Amino acid sequence: MDRKPHPKDVAQICRNGHLILGSLNRFPQFRKSFCTDCGAATINECQTCHWPIEGIGESAWMEGGGPYRPPKFCEECGTPFPWTETALSAAKEYTDDLDQLSVEEKTALKGTFDDLTSDTPRTPVAANRFKKFIAKVGPVAGSVLQKIVETVATEAAKKSMGL
Repeated sequence: MDRKPHPKDVAQICRNGHLILGSLNRFPQFRKSFCTDCGAATINECQTCHWPIEGIGESAWMEGGGPYRPPKFCEECGTPFPWTETALSAAKEYTDDLDQLSVEEKTALKGTFDDLTSDTPRTPVAANRFKKFIAKVGPVAGSVLQKIVETVATEAAKKSMGL
């Protein structure tokens, strides 16, 4: 089986998910080694299979797709990008600090995070469960956790959660 062609435009993104450059191929002179927002190292390919991260096409402004959002997963091998892994890890770590939840509830809540990052039949179930836990932990803790998860949740998951 032949591999598909590489993307025409390659994006440069920091390991925390900030877009550095939407078209590295067209504007290589603007390449940066580190992010000016957070100082993290930048990447332009999957760290597992080395497939280029698809960038912003020349005619993106005409296609009406909205602002560019860095992908959550590699389109070639399916591996989560570093910003996705970091957000999921932070959400799980924060969940462990929630005194309002039992150990069983924390485990159940952490189980919803992966289902919120990809659209599957489990996504609406995870979104509903997430909303219930957010209500239980209160507005302050719930808001922090919601902000973390919102960075990697799919549009369908966000809609199901009312975000």
